[in-house]
Amino acid sequence: MPQLLLATDFATYKELSLNIDDTTRINPYILQAQQFDLKPLVGEVFYKDMLDNPTSAENTLLLNGGTYSYQNTNYEFSGLKIVLAYYAYARIIENQNIHVTRFGVVFKNNADVSERVDEKTLQRLIIQARNQARAYWDECLLFLNRKSTSYPLWANHSTTKPRINISAVG
Repeated sequence: MPQLLLATDFATYKELSLNIDDTTRINPYILQAQQFDLKPLVGEVFYKDMLDNPTSAENTLLLNGGTYSYQNTNYEFSGLKIVLAYYAYARIIENQNIHVTRFGVVFKNNADVSERVDEKTLQRLIIQARNQARAYWDECLLFLNRKSTSYPLWANHSTTKPRINISAVG
């Protein structure tokens, strides 16, 4: 499946250790964010169009963000890539230390050098990343609704799902 956000783009939005392998520890979570977070937001047909035509002028603006005019006023929005980056980041930090081995599923621990983040803090970071993704999505949603004539596949998509924000754990 084509990626709308590459690991090199990801680094623009969220910092990760340089020692993390893009192929095994970043790209799978970007693809999951596309499939399970973005696709339900934009709808299957519009999502497929973005995958098939990521370099069209409309999709480039939507993915990268920028400035647009609506009712004689200029607005800025951050674009879908940052939405994907925050959703992927939440998935990365949720799964980074879990490895499937021939001996079973293990929790990677390097106690000699670092200290593990407690579960409550980890959950707070995941929730925070997902909330940030949703905030950036709200910018994109406003853009798409204002510019729906430029995005006919969006105009046919229903966005009536309720949105739930979680702001605390415990």
